[in-house]
Amino acid sequence: MRVDPSNVDQRGYWDGASGEYWARRADRFEEGVADYDFVSSMGSAPADRVLDIGCRQRCHDPRRRPPGR
Repeated sequence: MRVDPSNVDQRGYWDGASGEYWARRADRFEEGVADYDFVSSMGSAPADRVLDIGCRQRCHDPRRRPPGR
């Protein structure tokens, strides 16, 4: 996979021991934030447009999942 030179360090980080650590504990991390409503906490209104540039996390609320997830 072609990776932009500015992201080479991140690819190495997540493809190595750190990525393994997070992957093995993914359920634990998900449980830790499952009850936190990130969207409501930022104070946006229903008509607002929001760009999410964070990690791709699973959405536990099926009503709020993007199609196909």
